[in-house]
Amino acid sequence: MSLAVETAIVLCQSISVYVADLQNVNITLRILFRPIADSLPDIFTNLGIDYDEKVLPSIVNEVLKAVVVSIFL
Repeated sequence: MSLAVETAIVLCQSISVYVADLQNVNITLRILFRPIADSLPDIFTNLGIDYDEKVLPSIVNEVLKAVVVSIFL
């Protein structure tokens, strides 16, 4: 019996957001993600091997900003 060891990939993203009352909010988010193994050939073909550095930072930035703004409104 063989056991496949799957490891998660870590991405740390920091943002600074100004909220409505001009307070500056700094947040660092650590994301652990594991892509679906069957989708990796398509991901690598369409986005490249460094897909996580291309796609995730912009998504994380927008989601974090939206969450922070919704909390401080």
